[in-house]
Formats: sequence, C-alpha cells, structure tokens
Amino acid sequence: MSSPDRRHPPVPVVVAVGLVAVVATAMVAAAVIMAVTGFWLGTALAAVAGLLAASIAQGLWRGWRGSRVVAIALAVLLALQGLGMLGTVTADALPAVAATVLSAALVALLVVPGASRAWFARRR
Repeated sequence: MSSPDRRHPPVPVVVAVGLVAVVATAMVAAAVIMAVTGFWLGTALAAVAGLLAASIAQGLWRGWRGSRVVAIALAVLLALQGLGMLGTVTADALPAVAATVLSAALVALLVVPGASRAWFARRR
C-alpha cells in the first residue's frame, strides 16, 4: 500500500501550485479580454502562457522534476526582470514588485523545504 506522502504533495508544493494556478487563471482571463477587444496576437500569446502555466501546475502537483525546473527557471527570470524595473518607484512599478515577490516565494517554496525537495526526488 502506498504511503500518504506519495499520493498527496506537501504543503509547500500545494502553495506553489496555487501560485502558478493563479498565474494561469490570470493569463486565460487576459486572453479572453484581449479576444473581446480584438487584439488577436495578444490573445494567442496570453492563451499559450496560460496553458503553459496550467501544465506546470499539473506537473508540480504530480511531482515531475521537469516542471519544477521550468517553474524555478521562469520564476528566476521573472524576478530578475522585476528587479530591473524596481529602479522606478512609481505606481507602474507595483506589478513588477508583486511579480518579484511572488517569484521569489515560488522559488523558495520549491527549493528550500525538505518536504518539497523530497516530493521531486527521483525515488520517493
């Protein structure tokens, strides 16, 4: 019989999946809004980004290491991009600050806790 740890991800992974799912939902919502306004290129890009984020969330939930690597790499890139925008402290920089904080939180949730590392280990 399987242990409960094998069937259900640990809390840090569940929170990370939630963060990625919020991003996926936001991207799909953006795609719908752009479709209504007639901006088809933006619609396609947002839809692809939303599907990619949903795929990453599913992979994290299942314990796939590739999804963890992709999530960490994209989060680091987003955090670096957000840090680059922090030079201008205006209302326009608030999304960059939020993206930087959420990206750092995602990386921390997937890298720091031992339970999270064990979930993505080759042998569980």
